[in-house]
Amino acid sequence: MRGHLDLFAADLLCGSVVALQRRGHRQVTVRLEPLAIADGAARDLLVCLTGRLAAEGMRLVVE
Repeated sequence: MRGHLDLFAADLLCGSVVALQRRGHRQVTVRLEPLAIADGAARDLLVCLTGRLAAEGMRLVVE
């Protein structure tokens, strides 16, 4: 991911991760490039999704 990750973009990203989960993926890695900026609300949303997916047997890694 490059650029600015705001709440709207994070919501779209979460939808993509959930779609991958439904297709059978058990791990997804989201890599924030060195110059990427993620605001607090976006990070909070990803943390919530990480916990929810972990409870369902999927690993979401945000680097």
